[in-house]
Amino acid sequence: MCGSDLRLNDYPFDLEAAHIKWHAYDGPDEVANGLALCGFHHNSFDRGVWVLKAQHSDLVVHVSDGLRGRSSAINLLRDFQDCPIYLPETNEYHPDQQYVRWHQDYFGFGNSLIEIPQEI
Repeated sequence: MCGSDLRLNDYPFDLEAAHIKWHAYDGPDEVANGLALCGFHHNSFDRGVWVLKAQHSDLVVHVSDGLRGRSSAINLLRDFQDCPIYLPETNEYHPDQQYVRWHQDYFGFGNSLIEIPQEI
Protein backbone atom coordinates (compact mmCIF):
# COMPACT_ATOMS: atom_id res chain seq x y z
CA MET A 1 0.00 0.00 0.00
CA CYS A 2 2.56 2.57 1.11
CA GLY A 3 5.55 1.07 -0.67
CA SER A 4 7.60 0.68 2.52
CA ASP A 5 11.05 -0.64 1.73
CA LEU A 6 12.73 -0.17 5.11
CA ARG A 7 15.87 -2.24 5.62
CA LEU A 8 18.47 -2.74 8.29
CA ASN A 9 21.59 -3.13 6.20
CA ASP A 10 20.27 -5.52 3.53
CA TYR A 11 17.52 -7.10 5.64
CA PRO A 12 13.95 -5.90 4.97
CA PHE A 13 12.11 -5.67 8.27
CA ASP A 14 8.85 -3.85 7.68
CA LEU A 15 7.04 -6.04 5.17
CA GLU A 16 4.41 -8.46 6.39
CA ALA A 17 2.02 -10.93 4.77
CA ALA A 18 -1.54 -9.96 5.66
CA HIS A 19 -4.44 -12.36 5.20
CA ILE A 20 -7.48 -10.72 3.64
CA LYS A 21 -9.79 -13.43 5.01
CA TRP A 22 -8.42 -14.48 8.39
CA HIS A 23 -7.37 -17.99 9.41
CA ALA A 24 -9.92 -17.83 12.22
CA TYR A 25 -12.61 -17.68 9.50
CA ASP A 26 -11.08 -20.39 7.28
CA GLY A 27 -9.01 -18.03 5.18
CA PRO A 28 -6.45 -20.06 3.22
CA ASP A 29 -2.69 -19.57 3.04
CA GLU A 30 -2.51 -18.60 -0.61
CA VAL A 31 -1.28 -15.60 -2.51
CA ALA A 32 -4.78 -14.61 -3.66
CA ASN A 33 -5.78 -14.22 0.00
CA GLY A 34 -2.90 -11.97 0.88
CA LEU A 35 -1.45 -8.50 0.74
CA ALA A 36 2.13 -7.40 1.36
CA LEU A 37 1.85 -4.53 3.87
CA CYS A 38 4.01 -2.64 6.31
CA GLY A 39 3.28 -3.39 9.97
CA PHE A 40 1.19 -0.24 10.50
CA HIS A 41 -1.05 -0.80 7.48
CA HIS A 42 -1.33 -4.54 8.24
CA ASN A 43 -2.55 -3.82 11.78
CA SER A 44 -5.03 -1.18 10.60
CA PHE A 45 -6.32 -3.49 7.81
CA ASP A 46 -6.87 -6.32 10.32
CA ARG A 47 -8.95 -3.98 12.47
CA GLY A 48 -11.12 -2.66 9.66
CA VAL A 49 -9.71 0.86 9.64
CA TRP A 50 -9.57 0.49 5.87
CA VAL A 51 -10.93 -1.91 3.29
CA LEU A 52 -10.37 -2.51 -0.39
CA LYS A 53 -13.01 -1.37 -2.86
CA ALA A 54 -13.24 -2.13 -6.57
CA GLN A 55 -13.02 0.96 -8.73
CA HIS A 56 -12.94 0.37 -12.47
CA SER A 57 -10.15 -2.21 -12.94
CA ASP A 58 -8.32 -1.25 -9.73
CA LEU A 59 -8.59 -2.09 -6.07
CA VAL A 60 -8.51 1.13 -4.07
CA VAL A 61 -8.20 1.97 -0.39
CA HIS A 62 -11.33 3.08 1.45
CA VAL A 63 -10.61 4.48 4.92
CA SER A 64 -13.33 4.30 7.55
CA ASP A 65 -15.29 7.46 8.23
CA GLY A 66 -14.95 6.50 11.90
CA LEU A 67 -11.20 7.07 11.97
CA ARG A 68 -10.30 9.64 14.61
CA GLY A 69 -7.10 11.07 16.03
CA ARG A 70 -4.95 14.16 16.30
CA SER A 71 -1.49 12.71 15.63
CA SER A 72 0.15 12.87 12.24
CA ALA A 73 -0.24 9.07 12.02
CA ILE A 74 -3.80 9.62 10.81
CA ASN A 75 -2.34 10.92 7.54
CA LEU A 76 -0.60 7.56 7.01
CA LEU A 77 -4.11 6.29 6.36
CA ARG A 78 -6.11 9.22 5.03
CA ASP A 79 -3.47 10.09 2.42
CA PHE A 80 -4.25 6.77 0.71
CA GLN A 81 -8.03 7.29 0.45
CA ASP A 82 -9.18 6.22 -3.04
CA CYS A 83 -5.61 5.34 -4.09
CA PRO A 84 -5.11 2.08 -5.97
CA ILE A 85 -2.98 -0.58 -4.32
CA TYR A 86 0.04 -2.01 -6.10
CA LEU A 87 -0.93 -5.27 -7.78
CA PRO A 88 1.41 -8.02 -8.99
CA GLU A 89 1.95 -8.13 -12.74
CA THR A 90 0.63 -11.70 -12.88
CA ASN A 91 -3.18 -11.74 -12.59
CA GLU A 92 -3.25 -15.08 -10.76
CA TYR A 93 -1.54 -13.34 -7.81
CA HIS A 94 -4.13 -10.57 -7.52
CA PRO A 95 -6.39 -10.61 -4.46
CA ASP A 96 -9.36 -12.89 -5.05
CA GLN A 97 -12.65 -10.98 -5.01
CA GLN A 98 -14.28 -13.52 -2.67
CA TYR A 99 -11.74 -12.66 0.05
CA VAL A 100 -11.97 -8.93 -0.61
CA ARG A 101 -15.78 -9.17 -0.32
CA TRP A 102 -15.45 -11.15 2.93
CA HIS A 103 -13.30 -8.37 4.42
CA GLN A 104 -15.75 -5.69 3.22
CA ASP A 105 -18.72 -7.62 4.61
CA TYR A 106 -17.05 -8.29 7.94
CA PHE A 107 -16.16 -4.64 8.54
CA GLY A 108 -18.55 -2.72 6.33
CA PHE A 109 -16.99 0.72 6.54
CA GLY A 110 -14.43 -0.27 9.14
CA ASN A 111 -16.47 -0.31 12.35
CA SER A 112 -13.65 -0.97 14.80
CA LEU A 113 -16.09 -1.76 17.62
CA ILE A 114 -16.38 -5.34 16.34
CA GLU A 115 -14.65 -7.91 18.53
CA ILE A 116 -11.47 -9.11 16.83
CA PRO A 117 -10.46 -12.77 17.28
CA GLN A 118 -7.05 -13.44 18.85
CA GLU A 119 -5.80 -15.41 15.84
CA ILE A 120 -6.18 -13.45 12.66
